[in-house]
Amino acid sequence: MIKKIFISVFILLCIWVNEAFSQKNLLGIQDFKEPLGEWFEAGEVQLNNENEKQLDVIAGKGVLFNGEKGRTNHLITKESHGDAKL
Repeated sequence: MIKKIFISVFILLCIWVNEAFSQKNLLGIQDFKEPLGEWFEAGEVQLNNENEKQLDVIAGKGVLFNGEKGRTNHLITKESHGDAKL
């Protein structure tokens, strides 16, 4: 009986830890702190057919684009995530 209770508590603890440390989905530009610089949200970004050093931006949501020059402020999320190993 005690073994079953221990296993149940252990499973619940594992579920709680997984939820607490799981990745957060960023939904858009609103999830980042100011200043945003020249960053904006687009639907798609693709290579310009006439000038391969430029990108064409298609309106919409889901892709963050770092402006016309491609050089602007770093994006920093509003929520703290801690260290990451890449």
